[in-house]
Amino acid sequence: MKYHLHVNQKKIIADTFTPVGIYLKIRDKFHNSILLESSDYYGNENSYSFICCKPIATFKVENNIISENYTDGTNSKTEIIKSVSVIDKLKTFASLFQIDKANPHTIANGLFGYISYDSVKYFEDVKINSDKKEEK
Repeated sequence: MKYHLHVNQKKIIADTFTPVGIYLKIRDKFHNSILLESSDYYGNENSYSFICCKPIATFKVENNIISENYTDGTNSKTEIIKSVSVIDKLKTFASLFQIDKANPHTIANGLFGYISYDSVKYFEDVKINSDKKEEK
């Protein structure tokens, strides 16, 4: 099954509005909304802010469990064992979406999120000791 996704994009000059200000106004009205910002130190032409709300699906890895949830009620949980590749599961998840490309200037594919530092163990052959105590 393919999920259809339409991306709306609007360019706003940030003289009177800021991304944080807009996000603070909508975060209580839209559950699971996020603000993602990029910054280009060489100029403003490549600096973007994305405010995303009303997700149609989520892909979450936590405590060695991959959780996939969709607005149609479909949910799945997969335990991460040696035979399970988080990258392959994420690629399969992303392939379920058909992105409407009505605007040829749209710079995003409609899939938004973040990857934490601790997730490197799912993408690289490294061990992370999260039980390490801080020295004083």
